[in-house]
Amino acid sequence: MRMKPGQILVLILLGLFCGALRAENQLPAGPDSLALARCENLFARIKGLLRFPSEHEAIISKADSLIVLARQAGSVKYLGRALYAKGASEAAGENREVGLNTLQTATRFLEVSKDSFYLSKVYYSTAAVEFLMEELEQAQRDVERSIMVARLVKDSLGLTLSLNVMALIQKELGNYEIAIDYLKGGLDDVGGRLRYYLLQNLGLVYKKMEKYGAAKSCFSEVAAYYEENGLNAELRIALNNLATVELRMENPGKAIEHLRKAEAMGDLNKPTRLEGLLQINLGVARQRLGRYREAVNNFVEARSILGRLKERSNLGKAMENEAECRFLLGEYQVAYELLDSAKIIGDSLQDLSRVETIAELEQKYRQETQKQRIADLKKENTMILDRNEAIATSARNQRITLILLVVILATLALLGFVLFRLQRTRYQRRTEADKQLLLRQQIKPHFIFNAMNSIQHFLVHDQKKEGLLYLGKFGTLLRLILNNSENDLVPVSEELRLIRHYLEMEQIRINHKFDYKIEIEEGIEVDDLYMPGMVLQVLAENAIWHGIAPGEGQGLIRVSVRNREGNVEVSVQDNGIGLVKSRAKKSGSRRSFGLELVRKRIKRVNWDKVTFLFRLEEEKEANGEVKGTLARIIFKGK
Repeated sequence: MRMKPGQILVLILLGLFCGALRAENQLPAGPDSLALARCENLFARIKGLLRFPSEHEAIISKADSLIVLARQAGSVKYLGRALYAKGASEAAGENREVGLNTLQTATRFLEVSKDSFYLSKVYYSTAAVEFLMEELEQAQRDVERSIMVARLVKDSLGLTLSLNVMALIQKELGNYEIAIDYLKGGLDDVGGRLRYYLLQNLGLVYKKMEKYGAAKSCFSEVAAYYEENGLNAELRIALNNLATVELRMENPGKAIEHLRKAEAMGDLNKPTRLEGLLQINLGVARQRLGRYREAVNNFVEARSILGRLKERSNLGKAMENEAECRFLLGEYQVAYELLDSAKIIGDSLQDLSRVETIAELEQKYRQETQKQRIADLKKENTMILDRNEAIATSARNQRITLILLVVILATLALLGFVLFRLQRTRYQRRTEADKQLLLRQQIKPHFIFNAMNSIQHFLVHDQKKEGLLYLGKFGTLLRLILNNSENDLVPVSEELRLIRHYLEMEQIRINHKFDYKIEIEEGIEVDDLYMPGMVLQVLAENAIWHGIAPGEGQGLIRVSVRNREGNVEVSVQDNGIGLVKSRAKKSGSRRSFGLELVRKRIKRVNWDKVTFLFRLEEEKEANGEVKGTLARIIFKGK
């Protein structure tokens, strides 16, 4: 599997990042000074080991000892630092989930002790591990915290590394321009080896954006630095990146120069994934120069290396490229067998160009049969022409009738088209009106006013962290509402994200009068399941303010996605006062405007694959006692 930039980042994290650590707090005088001094000395030894990521087992052992000492001394600060060192080492040792849990525990202790310098580092390390585990949203939140704390303590190196992690996250999200801004900001504040690590990441982003000139400039500068400082392992990677850019710029000759130089610094007796990639790229460069036999030799060597490493995807790529060269050399049988093998091991062959190559090979094998078939087709074509001529002769006698039929059909078609456009225009106007009403239903002025009051409350009471968290949720909720309002159908996962943020804000707003649960039945892929947008929040709001708020006791809202009687069902359930009492509390002439809009919305977005049904019912116990209200949206397949 190809190593991601974040994976390299975690490995240099322990060497570069921790090498800059500094002691911030002086030992207090008193009876615990000796115990704290022992903690300080042991942590100093751990910092020395952190410069060598391969020593993660020794680091974990000493961190466990420091945890015991810190507890004896009653030092929350050193307990947090010990857990930080242990968690980072566990993650570097590929035990990522355990490492992540340890780092999260360290965060709580460091927050309590207000150890800001190390708090920045634990946020950074946590974000790096979450990035590797592809938890990009959580990683982005943690690295934002790291950036904020690093700026507060004026830790320029920590800030640079945090900006680099943020850039990698933005690159994975496809936000290339934002990633470039973060990387350039880091380049301005750091030097030495780390600067060229950032510069190489910048080149990878430019390459992804197909800005090959800028990517080439970055890789060239990186390669020059590594060569000057004798860093051969890093130099080979930079040369390979530079060669791939040269190939994209149609400079196969220069690509071969870089690849041969990288190849000469390696050891074929100790095959690595990089050796296999170098051989593939050499083969591609020589193939573009028309040196097919030399290219075949490179692809054969690449297959040998990658086969031993069980690199299936790159092995398939080597097979496909070798097949193309052998086909051009006239070795059709071998080419066909290679492509067939690549297909068997499950590699690409799904794109049209590969399918066309297979068809061309099959055509070579059946060339003689095709010649005969062409002759048969010519005979058949002659017969068809004769038959068409006879039909044309008969058609002349029916021309007037056909013309009349065409005129009548054209008139009917035009009339139908005009009626269809009129109906469609009316439908679109009604749909847009409903969208605007639903949007106003979701973003009510009093909801925004109360959210602003909550934020003001946090700030006035010096609860900055809670205020920032609430403000972040409010911003995310508004963005999700506006995004979901653009489409008639949205993924169920997006609606669930929206309702989660809404429920969390409403919990804070009414002092946690209710709890909520979001349950997804196993086997249901909510990312691939679509439903009418902007409806779940309205149902949740109705449950809170007309079901739970008027009642007594702790409320519960349950949002479920499940299979029921062969159909998928999304439901919002509360344990409030029920439909009858809720309607009795409203004025006699007033109806639930939000629910009426939901009904209209669901009725109008039904499509040719799925019919959506809306059901609202009061739930009762076996003894007839009301236990709440259930709103269901049923996905009924056609």
